[in-house]
Amino acid sequence: ADQADFDFAYDSDVVTVMNLKASVAGGTIQGGGTYNIETNVPDISFTAEKLPMDMFSSYISVPMSGTVSAAGHITGASLTWDLLVNASSGSVKGMPFDSIDGTLRGTGGHIDIPALYWRYVDGQHTVKGSIDLDRRMIDLNINTDHMRIERLLPAAGKEDIPLTGWIDNRVTLSGSLDNPSADGSFHLTKGSYSGYLYKSISADYHLDNGTVYISNGDISSYNASLSVHGSVGQTLDLYINGNQLDIARIMPSNKLPRSGLIDINAHVGGTMDSPTAFGSLNAAALNINHMALTEIHGDFGYYDGIIRLTDLRLKQ
Repeated sequence: ADQADFDFAYDSDVVTVMNLKASVAGGTIQGGGTYNIETNVPDISFTAEKLPMDMFSSYISVPMSGTVSAAGHITGASLTWDLLVNASSGSVKGMPFDSIDGTLRGTGGHIDIPALYWRYVDGQHTVKGSIDLDRRMIDLNINTDHMRIERLLPAAGKEDIPLTGWIDNRVTLSGSLDNPSADGSFHLTKGSYSGYLYKSISADYHLDNGTVYISNGDISSYNASLSVHGSVGQTLDLYINGNQLDIARIMPSNKLPRSGLIDINAHVGGTMDSPTAFGSLNAAALNINHMALTEIHGDFGYYDGIIRLTDLRLKQ
């Protein structure tokens, strides 16, 4: 505190603080209450206005900016507390917000979150549930509505993933804080991955021990559609079925003119940094380097950055 003033009284093991006002890093804290020295029981109320959030960054090891205001109450030997909070115009771990509003309450290290709302532009996160810091357990429901996925990736340490679009997400987090499980579903719209445009990507997912298990995956782009299921972790284990894929969009760019639509069935393995793929392809008609080909079918593989075709059959 840069400056603090208060009145106090002491009687029968009870310290009473009144008219507390402190200036803290450009913000103010006001409050008062009692503390019983014999029983270690507090009964304290306080308000805080426009405290800079970066002053809390070192305590939770997360970079933050913006200002926060709050009103709270602490009472009882078990330190029961409740808090109304409002933060404005800042960011947490690279994720921007216009406002964060909500209610929190708890006893000791157990935190209940009846409702917490994170708003940015026309999007919103809603958080409800509980966190137990003593037992290191979590039980949270998080709903995301109309947020930009590229603004959320830094919080997950995935800012290098070339993914854009609008995301709606529903997830339940449970288990250990250090290794939580998650069950949810997401829907991405009107974005791109590595420069390839898509209209919609959706899937159900389950996170367990660092591996994401995907079911009911569906990707649509122009007239193309793909279904996906499998897992993503230290290694990839994904099964893909695609129809009406534009060959000019899915193959690496080069000077070879090509056009046409193909269907594929494939298994994707390897890692995120070095993926592999094996499967089969079919196409009614393709145009490669101005040559018209029909009734194409065969097998393919992809590894070491090279697409390899085997047992390819076609008519010209």
